[in-house]
Amino acid sequence: MAPRACAIVFLFAIQAWVTDLTYRNGARTPYSVVMIVTALLQTLALLSLYRSLSQVSPSRIALIWIGSGAAAMTALSFVTANTNIDASAYVGYGKLPRFSDAYDPPQHLFAGNGFQIINVNWGSRLPPLDYGPLWLLLDRILLSRAGTFAQALLALRAENVVLFSAFLFCLWRLRVHRATVAVVALNPALYYYYVIQVHNDVLAILLVVVGMVIAERRPWLGAIVAGGAGLVKVPFAAFATFAFAGRRSAPLSLWLFALAIGITALGSALFGGWHYLHAMIGVGRFQLLQRADTLHMLGILLHLCVAVVAGAATVVALLTGRFIVPAAYSFCAVSTILYPWYLGWCIPYALRIPRFTGVFFISLPIIMHIVDPHFSLSETRAFALVDLFFVLILAFVVRHAWSTGRPLGSRGKVPAG
Repeated sequence: MAPRACAIVFLFAIQAWVTDLTYRNGARTPYSVVMIVTALLQTLALLSLYRSLSQVSPSRIALIWIGSGAAAMTALSFVTANTNIDASAYVGYGKLPRFSDAYDPPQHLFAGNGFQIINVNWGSRLPPLDYGPLWLLLDRILLSRAGTFAQALLALRAENVVLFSAFLFCLWRLRVHRATVAVVALNPALYYYYVIQVHNDVLAILLVVVGMVIAERRPWLGAIVAGGAGLVKVPFAAFATFAFAGRRSAPLSLWLFALAIGITALGSALFGGWHYLHAMIGVGRFQLLQRADTLHMLGILLHLCVAVVAGAATVVALLTGRFIVPAAYSFCAVSTILYPWYLGWCIPYALRIPRFTGVFFISLPIIMHIVDPHFSLSETRAFALVDLFFVLILAFVVRHAWSTGRPLGSRGKVPAG
């Protein structure tokens, strides 16, 4: 266990160092190669860890090494430079004078104590917020006492560490296999995107997974908690399905789905209103229409096909309680553009397929970094790799349907947890 844990931490340290060099120097090509190779080695190291823990029960010494590795990766995350301009926007939304300003931002000068980086990154006016009111409320509470940008960034990272720790606790409550829990606890991709870069998807993921824990005994309460994830990011209103689908009858699942959608719709309308809806439409339009070349249009078509797979898998889960392995990666395509941290949107579905959950988390480092536009060798290569990723998802779904000879989702139920 010791060499495996040390290797994963060492590879994560290389990743953090390369991130900082790329941010400072802007020379992407050599660092992209190092990053992708490092991600491949991370995946191999996680696979080795998973295999070793699948064969034997972890000893106390092994658990100490896993805990120490997680602590070391957390410490590295806190000392790594911020390379994500989204983080500065998170701080800006939390520091605007009024709650409603986030959805219709006025011109605002952030000055002093490092806060000027917000205007450097985003200009004199932040873009209208396309995140939900629950996230905005927590963001404003968390950052209310931050006197400097460094303190604000520290608070955001600390929050995501707490959320990530709660996620690990939920995996234990869901009786996820110990080897999978270890792979999650030492997963460099999760630390990179959700702690170093402080992407807020981890809050929505956690709410669905907490709902999943609760829904085992109390489906209605689980649906309410999971439905709250839609107040962080709207697509999670549909992903809340995976907390309760298959727990009881199909009619009950449909009622719970309606409840989750209703929570998102009502909360968004009351606290975000028209400006929130307009912001989401504007972001989607920009992402779809920013380019019109052949490669980009092909990517849009493939993206749409994968999104249809995600929709079909959600319907199948609602009506039959079945979860299909090839569809598990499709939920990142629900957005109009693919960012690597959106692979986290697939986590709730992957957790409902026990035989696949470990494989999913093992694969995250290499997949996330291959599709990461910030470490692309070129823009053309980035589109080519994302398109290939979508093609593979579609190919595996077609292969599944062909091999079973039945509609998607007709194979027997997979037990939850």
